[in-house]
Amino acid sequence: MRVALGLPSTIPGVTRNQVLDAARIADQGGLDSVWVIDRVVFPNLDPLATLAAAAAVTDRVRLGTSVLLAPLRNPVLLAKEAASIDVLSDGRLTLGVGVGGREDDFIATGSDFRRRGRRLVETIDTLRTVWRGESPVDAVGPVGPTPVQQPIPLWLGGGTPETIRRAARLGDAYVVGGGGPAIANQALSAFRNFWHEEGRTGKPVTAALAYFSVAPTREQAEVQARAYLHAYYAFALQFFDPVQTALIGTAEEVAEQAEAYRASGVDILIFFPCSPDPAQAEAIAGPIQERLTREQGG
Repeated sequence: MRVALGLPSTIPGVTRNQVLDAARIADQGGLDSVWVIDRVVFPNLDPLATLAAAAAVTDRVRLGTSVLLAPLRNPVLLAKEAASIDVLSDGRLTLGVGVGGREDDFIATGSDFRRRGRRLVETIDTLRTVWRGESPVDAVGPVGPTPVQQPIPLWLGGGTPETIRRAARLGDAYVVGGGGPAIANQALSAFRNFWHEEGRTGKPVTAALAYFSVAPTREQAEVQARAYLHAYYAFALQFFDPVQTALIGTAEEVAEQAEAYRASGVDILIFFPCSPDPAQAEAIAGPIQERLTREQGG
């Protein structure tokens, strides 16, 4: 299981230095990759702009979206933006896309919430067409630049049977959201079954998000997690408490809790912080990564 870091770009009030410091820590600390989350009706930084900034201060880590709300965006412009980041990062982009589940993001952008599934399928087709150097529409030339990677890895996210099957049918890999180890295990198992049902060959690549909060005591870590997660998931608190499925405590406790993800067979575990403090990234790149790689003999 490879260890990755979510950048703190969705935490309200995050600063430039906090985001870029986290990217540098991941790059220099041997982590697999850094990732960003997408929202519109929330005071987060734009995910693609954040990855472009991270590309400028890193040399090694891969840069990913987990996931981008593709139905909200013009597919041709998205293809161009993604290809540009791939060039600027020298071929380190992984573009994860999904349909989204918060209707307010669609209302704010004038997008059709009910057509988001069909829109995503159309967008995926356009992305791959543009990246191949083909014209997305008749009577115009191809849209550049040409990505360094041929093609850019296109991962799909989602948690419903329909979205998981779509990921197995159309995606290069699958990423499951931050609902905790039990939900991740169910989704990953379903994805692997759908992968084979769709006639795909080889072992599918998977990733999972895990929110985490590290502090000297579990109580302090829980306060830190609640402040962010209850703001980010305010719309859903009547249905579930995201703090209950987050990895919370000291660095050693968080690493121990993360073992539940390894049991699911996930390839990449993306740790998303609940605080923008660079100490959170340092904990992942340091003792938590050391514990997880030591346990797997790496």
